Amino acid sequence: YPAGHYTTCAIASLKHLWDKAIHAAAGVAMPTAAEVIILKRHDLRMLVTERNHMMATPWRSWGPLENLTPLRMTGKLKPSPAEQRIAAFLSRLDFWAPTARPRAAAGALASLAPMTSAKGARA
Repeated sequence: YPAGHYTTCAIASLKHLWDKAIHAAAGVAMPTAAEVIILKRHDLRMLVTERNHMMATPWRSWGPLENLTPLRMTGKLKPSPAEQRIAAFLSRLDFWAPTARPRAAAGALASLAPMTSAKGARA
């Protein structure tokens, strides 16, 4: 096996177990192989969208990502404070998966806010 093979496999296995735990906590079935392909494609399209909205023109090509169509949006993406992003995430989580997080976890996520500067960068 090539160097790093066992590490790569171990990380993939841990990611899969983590995904299973998240889906179980949310009460949502794991996606099928076809759904994973669709999700990955949309995730990459969102990455291209974020790049186009919030970054300077890249000094070199992003390779195959250049062929992806950014997601259509009604407005422009813009950076926001960490506290606002955490609150929006928790609100969506509660809406889409109301049983996914115990109420005690709210404090754990909220405690991330002091670790950021006023500009939203990690301290």
